[in-house]
Order: sequence, then structure tokens, then C-alpha cells
Amino acid sequence: MTLEVVRSAYVNPFTQKTAMILELDLPPDLERQAHDIPDIQQRLMSFVRHQVALESWRSHHGSDRARRLVDQAMADGDALQNQGIDREAAFALLEEAHQRISIQMMA
Repeated sequence: MTLEVVRSAYVNPFTQKTAMILELDLPPDLERQAHDIPDIQQRLMSFVRHQVALESWRSHHGSDRARRLVDQAMADGDALQNQGIDREAAFALLEEAHQRISIQMMA
């Protein structure tokens, strides 16, 4: 399934306002189902507004260092997954490391 989003800005000739058109290339079965949703445009507008607010919040919270740490953690997680280590095994490794560190701190 491919979802292609084409963004283009234009000036509405009736309102003279700049608008953005998002064109979604949906698979036929999903397109048929989405066509039956009477308020799909309002729902999509609500979704986009929420995403804009979330992105604004994200850009103002957390330091560059925190973002780098999250990016590194995600990369480390991907590397573990590529090595065949699943989530449960990774958590077990984390728990072992936590116990070792706790014991060293108490000594």
C-alpha cells in the first residue's frame, strides 16, 4: 500500500486566500470506505490541526541533547532488532544492567 501526499499551495480565486491541497493516493478499497464517511474533510482538518499543535509543542520542548539521546536510543533499538533481539530480551538486558548499577551504587 502506498500513501502519497502531494502538497501544493495555491490562491483560491474566490476567497483570495492561500490554501494547501493534500492529495492522498489511497488504495481502491480504502478509497471506497473513506468515500462513505460524510464528514471526512472535517476529520482530516481536525487531524492536521492536532498534528500542527503537536509538532509546535515538540519543537518548544526538550533540548537538542534530549532529541539526540532519543534519536540514539531509537537507533540502538533498531540495531538490537536487526540482531534478532526482541523487545522482551532487550528489556531483560536493561533490567540486568539496572541491577548491576544499583548494586555498585549501594556498595
